[in-house]
Amino acid sequence: MTRTFSFRPARRDELPVATRVYIRADDELDLRLYGRSRREPAAPGADETSAALDDLLLLHGDGPDRVWVALRGDEVIGVAAAAIRERHWHLVYLFVLPEAQGQGVGRHLLARIHATGVAAGCDIFTLQPSGDPKALTMYLKLGLTPRPPSIDLRAATPAFPPLQWDDGLNAQPLMADDPATLATLGDIDRVVRGVRRPADLRRWLGEGAVGALVTRRDTEAPAGYYLVTHGRIGPVAAMDGERFPAVLARSLAAAGSLGATRVAWRIDVPGENRAALAPLFAAGFRPHRLSNLFASEPIGRWDRYIFHDEDLL
Repeated sequence: MTRTFSFRPARRDELPVATRVYIRADDELDLRLYGRSRREPAAPGADETSAALDDLLLLHGDGPDRVWVALRGDEVIGVAAAAIRERHWHLVYLFVLPEAQGQGVGRHLLARIHATGVAAGCDIFTLQPSGDPKALTMYLKLGLTPRPPSIDLRAATPAFPPLQWDDGLNAQPLMADDPATLATLGDIDRVVRGVRRPADLRRWLGEGAVGALVTRRDTEAPAGYYLVTHGRIGPVAAMDGERFPAVLARSLAAAGSLGATRVAWRIDVPGENRAALAPLFAAGFRPHRLSNLFASEPIGRWDRYIFHDEDLL
């Protein structure tokens, strides 16, 4: 193995090649498991690899050791990448070119990207696995076990509800340059998401997301927050389960106020969050697919939480 393959943190200039490794390996896996590629069409004007490359650039920007590559000589033949947020490590990519599979490359990549999380002080490890039985074996051996799957819901023409002013809540608009409010969101994330992630919040707001810190009208205590952008709702977090439906309703009303009538909408709901389903069905959302989730142990209170996306949760 050591004479044939080598492993190291990726250089930034290698990320486009690593992206193509992912595309090829993912398409081959779909063909092997399902007889066809399940890749969704790229957004108009976007290259099919652009979203994956953006992911790798973001993770590499967090730290070069967040993206590892496997090489055969000078050729990149495998990639592994993880998002690390405080004590939480989440595997985003683990792919090896079809012709290099079955030789332990994926196992070595997984060991190295997992060690990066251990070195960073992580004690919670999660991932959303493919259906590859060999990969499932590696994850189970690593101590990760199945949790409730997340639900990807879509709506082509959602019927967003109007704002209900009698919900007992107030909303303070979010700004990327408001450190005090972002710190409060971090406190909410620490309880509900399981970890703080201030850089993610600032980036999403800087990219055009809108949202609000939601407080109780009677006590002014934080009740939760939400972010929405054209086509996506989340994250949505509530400090207690009783108020989650009202915080979610606020996010749906905010999405409706954007006036994005020709945009397909998506929302990723943790399997623990039963309270989200009825209002989303009423708004016209329907399940698109389930994504399995493996974890070393529970994290946060996801019964009152909605992901931003399936990579950064």
